[in-house]
Amino acid sequence: MTQKNVCKIPSVTHTASGAERRVGVEIELSGLSYEALVREVANLLNGAPRPS
Repeated sequence: MTQKNVCKIPSVTHTASGAERRVGVEIELSGLSYEALVREVANLLNGAPRPS
């Protein structure tokens, strides 16, 4: 089975003041500590956690 995902750029890409529009994404997780989440995200992004 083949699945094709296509994300189209919205027709309005800038705000009224001329700034580029941005998107926020929220993901709900359970069962991970904050520290484990930071390690996993850093790993996915080929980075390393920094002390806060």
